[in-house]
Amino acid sequence: MVRRRGTATSGEEIATIERVRLSGLGFVGLRIEGIACGCRLGHCPLQNSRRQCIETDGKQRLVEGATTITVTQAHCDELGHLNHVEAVRYLERARGEWYRHCGLYDGAGGQSLGTVVVNIDYNYRAECFLGERLRITTRPISMGTRSFTLAHAIIKPDGRTAIDGKCTSVIMDLAERSIIPVPQCLAVHFPTHA
Repeated sequence: MVRRRGTATSGEEIATIERVRLSGLGFVGLRIEGIACGCRLGHCPLQNSRRQCIETDGKQRLVEGATTITVTQAHCDELGHLNHVEAVRYLERARGEWYRHCGLYDGAGGQSLGTVVVNIDYNYRAECFLGERLRITTRPISMGTRSFTLAHAIIKPDGRTAIDGKCTSVIMDLAERSIIPVPQCLAVHFPTHA
């Protein structure tokens, strides 16, 4: 295992790189895990963004992205725990980080693209409380021609899963206001595309 420390334009980045054998694929690649916050605001709740990639044939595939968010008073309800709507917003933020890591918002090809959620299915398993530092994971699980599904989980500090589930989305060309096929910058990260 090689450990490297460097500086990214968006802040500090720490990466761990190790050689791994990809299950069932019969070849060796690199697993890259790093931390980088894309936000330039000191008070941003997305202070830590972590991603796990597998590099194969010189291309990285984002296996899992994780974002750390601390529960604030504004996100708690009258029951004293994280409000369910705020939990969905946490998952949305983590999904946005995953899209950024994939390069969706880089404006490649001059297109202005946006994501549209078409289905969500979340399971609430445990309460999250004020001050808890939660890890929100995002992982690509399936892709069709025009839609794709990401798995999410909110992990409590003790390692228990508080919320898990999946979100199916499509990509919209904002100029044409039409749904387009899943762009290559996202498609390469799905297991069926590897």
